[in-house]
Amino acid sequence: MKAENCQPFAQSVFGDPAEGHKLLQSGVDLPYRAIKTNIGDSLNVVVHLERRPGRRFVSEVVEIHGYDPDKDEYNYGLIFADHKEFL
Repeated sequence: MKAENCQPFAQSVFGDPAEGHKLLQSGVDLPYRAIKTNIGDSLNVVVHLERRPGRRFVSEVVEIHGYDPDKDEYNYGLIFADHKEFL
Protein backbone atom coordinates (compact mmCIF):
# COMPACT_ATOMS: atom_id res chain seq x y z
CA MET A 1 0.00 0.00 0.00
CA LYS A 2 1.41 3.38 -0.93
CA ALA A 3 1.48 6.14 1.67
CA GLU A 4 -0.77 8.41 -0.38
CA ASN A 5 -3.60 5.84 -0.10
CA CYS A 6 -3.66 5.90 3.70
CA GLN A 7 -6.41 7.65 5.64
CA PRO A 8 -4.54 9.55 8.41
CA PHE A 9 -7.46 11.12 10.30
CA ALA A 10 -9.34 8.25 12.00
CA GLN A 11 -9.73 8.46 15.78
CA SER A 12 -8.70 4.80 16.19
CA VAL A 13 -7.81 1.81 14.05
CA PHE A 14 -11.50 1.19 13.29
CA GLY A 15 -12.62 4.77 13.90
CA ASP A 16 -14.55 5.17 10.65
CA PRO A 17 -15.29 1.88 8.86
CA ALA A 18 -16.23 3.69 5.64
CA GLU A 19 -12.79 5.25 5.26
CA GLY A 20 -10.96 1.97 4.57
CA HIS A 21 -13.22 1.15 1.63
CA LYS A 22 -11.93 4.14 -0.31
CA LEU A 23 -8.66 2.24 -0.78
CA LEU A 24 -10.26 -0.29 -3.10
CA GLN A 25 -12.86 1.84 -4.85
CA SER A 26 -11.02 2.97 -7.94
CA GLY A 27 -13.89 3.37 -10.33
CA VAL A 28 -14.78 -0.33 -10.22
CA ASP A 29 -18.30 -1.07 -9.01
CA LEU A 30 -17.85 -3.78 -6.33
CA PRO A 31 -20.33 -4.95 -3.68
CA TYR A 32 -19.78 -3.50 -0.22
CA ARG A 33 -19.13 -6.90 1.38
CA ALA A 34 -16.70 -7.92 -1.36
CA ILE A 35 -14.64 -4.81 -0.64
CA LYS A 36 -14.66 -5.44 3.12
CA THR A 37 -13.77 -9.12 2.58
CA ASN A 38 -10.89 -8.08 0.33
CA ILE A 39 -9.61 -5.68 3.00
CA GLY A 40 -9.89 -8.40 5.67
CA ASP A 41 -7.98 -10.85 3.46
CA SER A 42 -5.33 -8.34 2.40
CA LEU A 43 -4.31 -6.71 5.68
CA ASN A 44 -2.49 -8.51 8.48
CA VAL A 45 -1.71 -5.64 10.84
CA VAL A 46 -3.09 -2.11 11.20
CA VAL A 47 -1.06 0.53 13.05
CA HIS A 48 -2.77 3.71 14.22
CA LEU A 49 -0.54 6.75 14.72
CA GLU A 50 -1.85 9.54 16.92
CA ARG A 51 -0.78 13.16 16.74
CA ARG A 52 0.11 15.02 19.88
CA PRO A 53 1.65 18.46 20.11
CA GLY A 54 5.06 18.26 18.51
CA ARG A 55 5.09 14.50 17.92
CA ARG A 56 3.35 11.37 16.71
CA PHE A 57 3.19 8.02 18.43
CA VAL A 58 1.71 4.57 18.01
CA SER A 59 -1.57 4.42 19.90
CA GLU A 60 -2.98 1.09 18.61
CA VAL A 61 -1.81 -2.01 16.78
CA VAL A 62 -4.29 -4.72 15.80
CA GLU A 63 -3.90 -8.00 13.94
CA ILE A 64 -6.58 -8.59 11.31
CA HIS A 65 -7.90 -12.18 11.21
CA GLY A 66 -10.48 -11.56 8.47
CA TYR A 67 -13.97 -10.25 7.86
CA ASP A 68 -17.25 -11.93 8.81
CA PRO A 69 -19.86 -10.91 6.21
CA ASP A 70 -22.74 -12.40 8.25
CA LYS A 71 -21.97 -10.15 11.23
CA ASP A 72 -20.61 -7.31 9.02
CA GLU A 73 -17.55 -6.90 11.22
CA TYR A 74 -13.82 -7.49 11.13
CA ASN A 75 -12.29 -10.23 13.26
CA TYR A 76 -9.21 -8.78 14.92
CA GLY A 77 -7.02 -9.08 17.98
CA LEU A 78 -5.54 -6.19 19.89
CA ILE A 79 -1.75 -6.34 19.95
CA PHE A 80 -1.02 -2.98 21.59
CA ALA A 81 -3.07 -0.04 22.89
CA ASP A 82 -1.94 3.16 24.59
CA HIS A 83 -4.82 5.58 25.13
CA LYS A 84 -3.35 7.69 27.92
CA GLU A 85 -4.52 11.27 28.01
CA PHE A 86 -1.93 13.87 27.14
CA LEU A 87 -1.27 16.22 30.04
